[in-house]
Parts: sequence; structure tokens; C-alpha cells
Amino acid sequence: QWPGVDADQFQMVDYRLLRTPHPDAPVEDLGSPLSLQHVQWASGQLWAPDLIRGKDGRYHLLFAAKDRDGSFRLGVAHASQPDGPFVADEAPLPGCTSIDPSAFIDELAGGQALVYFGGLRGGQLERWSAERAEGSARGPLVARLDSRWRQVLGAVAEVMIIDERSGQPLRDDDEERRFFEGVQVASPHPHPH
Repeated sequence: QWPGVDADQFQMVDYRLLRTPHPDAPVEDLGSPLSLQHVQWASGQLWAPDLIRGKDGRYHLLFAAKDRDGSFRLGVAHASQPDGPFVADEAPLPGCTSIDPSAFIDELAGGQALVYFGGLRGGQLERWSAERAEGSARGPLVARLDSRWRQVLGAVAEVMIIDERSGQPLRDDDEERRFFEGVQVASPHPHPH
């Protein structure tokens, strides 16, 4: 049975780093590059992260955790190597409320760092969404990040998902196609990192 309250779901307290030379080889556990006790602003529930090498050459681990008020926020931890150890920022990213960060470096925009994120129900996106048209679906969110991966530049924006047939935004009852969680972003161009 799925727990009805997100406080009862996924009680992760650390991330584990695993390495294998190929899918059929034994897996080596390299330990924990980041744990909840090293995130000053978080009270619990580390959720799905994303790791990316920035234009600055450092590695940035974007993650979701609950703050002291029980709201999911996105945090960032930094390391000089992909296996850490990672040092988390003292505060979450301003305005980034929800789960499932997906980092992206837009080479076509001069290497601008972006983070896409969001999730409904347990992901709490509906807690922070603005008023919307009757029946319209919520979309994931996107934020531009500064070159240090510590601040949001400008406003966090909602990504609108459009029905290719009607040209209108998807409706909330379109559960086969509307956004639910887990934004995945891929560059159409090979990334040098």
C-alpha cells in the first residue's frame, strides 16, 4: 500500500555512490558523498537528485529535501570530483519548491545553467502553484541559475505543455499526457562534459 501522506514516503537520509565498468559487472559501493546531517536547512527526506559538471569545472549535485516547515525545497552541493565529498549550500535555492531537479547547461545560450523541477501530490507542486484556468494542468518549473549555482536569476517559470492537436494547454484530467513528476531534460547537441 502506498503511504497516503508524503511524510511517510521515501525516508532517505543519504545518497549512495555506486560504480561499475559496465551493467553486467559487479557494483562497487563508494559510500555516501552527501548525507542529510550535512544539509543545514533540511529536516528530512532526501529525494531524487541530479549531478552535472558545470562550466566552472566543479560538480553540482542538485537535490530535494524537506525544510524545517515540511516543504520540499531544492538544494545544491558542490565538489571538485564527481565522487565528492559534496558540500551543501547553507540555504536552499530561492523559489525552488518541489522535487526532481534536472540540471541542464544551455550551450546555445552561452552556457546558461538551468534547473527543471516539479512533482504533484507528494512532490507538493500544487502547494505553490498560482491561480490557473479551470481544469488546466500544472506544468513543471524552470529556473535560471547564476554561474556559482547558488542563486536563481529572474523568476521561476512554469513550463506549459501544449496539446499538439488543439494548440491549447493540456487539461488536468488528461492523466495520460499531463505532467506529474520527474522532468527529464536532454540536449539535442552532444555535451563536452
